[in-house]
Amino acid sequence: MDTNDQLTELLGLEEPAPQDALAIRLAEQDECLLDELVAMRKRKGLTQTAVGEAIGRDQAAISNFERLGGDPHMSTVRRYALAVGASISHVVQDASPKTIAHGTQWIAGLSRSDKPVSGTESALQTHDQEVWKTRASQLEVQYAEE
Repeated sequence: MDTNDQLTELLGLEEPAPQDALAIRLAEQDECLLDELVAMRKRKGLTQTAVGEAIGRDQAAISNFERLGGDPHMSTVRRYALAVGASISHVVQDASPKTIAHGTQWIAGLSRSDKPVSGTESALQTHDQEVWKTRASQLEVQYAEE
């Protein structure tokens, strides 16, 4: 039982419904994207003022963007990424349990443990590994899979 399961049980909470769990994961991915963009700005030594000037906004607007207090438009995210020299990739996958279960039957791959995994599961594992590698490089440590 992992920590989240223990906390859920201890507090007498119910597991979130699949749609709620998906909503939480999507929000976490948005936060991770913005965190990575801000980290890149800092690694490159760019100030909020410099980024603001590059996209026609003031420093306060950049500060608000970076604090995750709002819900930025995709065009704002793109302009920020351009100003810090970042490339962003998007992956759209069907997250419904029925589709994932069906996908296991016709899109198969092998994991390191030689167990069949669905194409969706494999893509999620790859995405998670890429996020951890990025985080590790930001912290200047080596990711265990490398």
